[in-house]
Amino acid sequence: MSTNLGSFQYVVNVDNELFIKHIIYNDKYYILKSINTYYKDIKIKELVVIGKVKGVLNKI
Repeated sequence: MSTNLGSFQYVVNVDNELFIKHIIYNDKYYILKSINTYYKDIKIKELVVIGKVKGVLNKI
């Protein structure tokens, strides 16, 4: 069973690299999913959530 942590994006630290991704939790691992479909999903067992993205200051 997987759990989506909402439609929010989170800043997460994985092996000292920062990502802004959606987080989906499966019973055994986390899936980091990007809005940009160019990037593949990242499956990991541990992560550190730094914070939740609340807005965008400069659109790209």
